[in-house]
Amino acid sequence: MKILRKLICAFILSIVIGVTGLSAAEEGLIFYLPFEDSIDAAEAAGNVAGASKGKLSFVEGHEGQGIKLSPGAKLSYEIQDNFNVSTGTIMFWFKAEWKINQEGRYWFFQNSAMDIYRICWENKSSLTFRANSDKGPAIFKGGIPDIPKGKWTHVALTWNQNQGMAFYINGEVVRNVKKTWKAALKKWDKRFNIDSRVGKEETGKSGIIDE
Repeated sequence: MKILRKLICAFILSIVIGVTGLSAAEEGLIFYLPFEDSIDAAEAAGNVAGASKGKLSFVEGHEGQGIKLSPGAKLSYEIQDNFNVSTGTIMFWFKAEWKINQEGRYWFFQNSAMDIYRICWENKSSLTFRANSDKGPAIFKGGIPDIPKGKWTHVALTWNQNQGMAFYINGEVVRNVKKTWKAALKKWDKRFNIDSRVGKEETGKSGIIDE
């Protein structure tokens, strides 16, 4: 089976607000990274080519292989035609290798319009998702329970700028935000990233991302 099916699955979606929050109906896959001997996309509405920085490796994944980014490593891809800022879904499997109390930051998805990341600081770890408008931050939801070490966890985020956002862990809604905003990318922002960040207080603890 191809690896990392729907790693960054930015769909054209039909999204409605229901009793359990946002639900998404697939209408078309616009970006797909299988990571079969290449970091390039197998399917893309725009440029398929990926760029990398730092050490990364293919290891055993949830299905077949997965990709591991060592601390400080990063993958990036062109945004144009590959990411719908107004509505979409991102989903992936992740197996953490960090310890809950070890400081670090890991961006599962990041650009100036939206990001999903894990952070640990002062012995407190959690997941966060954000959305930005043309006037600044529009949605910021943190404090989501951390991904446990050594266990495969499925993560998904759906969004629609006319309705809101919903964050799922293993198929269950853990955060649901009903809000409208004018989604926007910064003019300088041409790529989206998967980024195992290293900084003065961030040691970039890693994990394996798959399917």
